[in-house]
Amino acid sequence: METLTINASKAALTEAQFYNICRQNEELRFEMTAQGDLIVMPPVGGLSGDREMSLGAKVWNWNDASSLGRVFIASAILFRT
Repeated sequence: METLTINASKAALTEAQFYNICRQNEELRFEMTAQGDLIVMPPVGGLSGDREMSLGAKVWNWNDASSLGRVFIASAILFRT
């Protein structure tokens, strides 16, 4: 599946506006580039999903044993407050 890139650089979206777009379209996965382009990400396939889960489990187990911080999935949206 191909990605769709939307040139939204002239809209100069804030983090809050980008977050609202994501919330209003929860069935889609968006990324915003440093240039302001919106990328609609295709869903992860089976092979990639399996590899991601395997690596994520290893990182989580390592972090749980070492207590060095928190681990998030790749698609998590974190905003600074």
